Amino acid sequence: MRAGLGAALVVVLVLGIGLWLGGAEIAWARTLYQDTGEAYRAYAERWPESRHMPEARARQDNRDWQRASAGGSIAELRAYLEEHPRGAYVGPARQLEDDLRWQEAQAAGTIPELDRYLFEHPTGLHAATARQQVEGLQWAEARATAAIPAYAGYLSMYPGGRYAADARAAIDDLQWATAQSAGTPDGFDAYQGAQPAGRHLQEAARNADELRWSQAREAGTAEAIAAYLAQQPSGAHVADAHAAIDDLQWQAAATAGTIEAYEGYLGQRPDGRHVQDAHDGIEGVHWQQARAADTPAAYLAYLRQYPSGRFRDEARERYAAFRAPVPGAAYVGTTVTGAPVRVAVDADGTSVVRLDFGLAADQPGAVPPPVAATDCYTVASLSLRGPGPIDDGDRAFSVSQHGVMDLASGAGAIAAEAAARGSFSDGQASGVLELHFVDQPLCDGRPIAWTASAPR
Repeated sequence: MRAGLGAALVVVLVLGIGLWLGGAEIAWARTLYQDTGEAYRAYAERWPESRHMPEARARQDNRDWQRASAGGSIAELRAYLEEHPRGAYVGPARQLEDDLRWQEAQAAGTIPELDRYLFEHPTGLHAATARQQVEGLQWAEARATAAIPAYAGYLSMYPGGRYAADARAAIDDLQWATAQSAGTPDGFDAYQGAQPAGRHLQEAARNADELRWSQAREAGTAEAIAAYLAQQPSGAHVADAHAAIDDLQWQAAATAGTIEAYEGYLGQRPDGRHVQDAHDGIEGVHWQQARAADTPAAYLAYLRQYPSGRFRDEARERYAAFRAPVPGAAYVGTTVTGAPVRVAVDADGTSVVRLDFGLAADQPGAVPPPVAATDCYTVASLSLRGPGPIDDGDRAFSVSQHGVMDLASGAGAIAAEAAARGSFSDGQASGVLELHFVDQPLCDGRPIAWTASAPR
């Protein structure tokens, strides 16, 4: 029983396989008869294990390609490529699709269509030509607009493009036209900033310089000209500007006419064109001050400051007219009692700094007569220290001193007051000396006259 059942199953299996194989073969014969891409596709889907599968796929590829190439449309070619990404005709299909897409872009002749072609075929057969045409159209649009943003837009896309030099030249010319239209230093500066190597760079720099110099001269102030120098440190008018500031500062000093103003000019312009004028101005002010004071001291001060000054002769004449004492001299003479006298004048000739009488005034040698002799005392030596100002009018002076006199006998000292009065005239000094003994007023003597002469 079992053996019979097994045999039956084998018979059924063999019959089934035979039927299946017969169906595949029958279907394949029918497919060959139809000989279309759709028929081969259907067969392959129905009989995936058939021995005719490779041929079915190859024939489908061939028939689909024939239909796509015969149809000549992008859609059909793309359908073929999608169906057969590894088909035998992929290369020709892609080339034909590239050509058709290129023909469409050429027919449109627009940037969007050319960009679309490049997007779809970045390495296509016509990519290089497409890019050149896009650049040409971009340049044509920029030229038609003739505006800086349009040219700048072209350069941003094609910094090394075929028309890059023309674009830069066009921007240069437009910016130059803007600067000329403004006609201001700032406008020309803006051009130089935007075009550091521009074709109009030198002219722009020259125009900015000339305009700023013109503005500075029109303002006519040192501040305005200094501003020109700050803005145009290498300008064509730098030397003129320095000279103009020099002149303006000198004019201000000369108008003020004061020592401070002249010294201020010298401080600002130690090498200025009016340095000598400033020094002459200072001397002139000092001379006017001397004339206004009209004193020997004033004239002497002028002569000492300007020994070779422009007014030295007049200063000497006026100083001499005052019969003033000789500055720094020691006048030598005697009292009526025959005692030596020496009168020392200060270096300016304006005061008596010391008067010596008797032994204090004498040179080493014989003992001189006493300065004063009273019923009580004999004064052999006396020195009075100033200063004693010399009056500018009558040339009079006085020097007094309080102190004690040592007694020659060695018995002590006595309080005393001494006062010398005198005046200068024609190289002579004369006056009187008065002594007052504080504790012994009855011992006071009469005034003692004295005279002294200037050294010759």
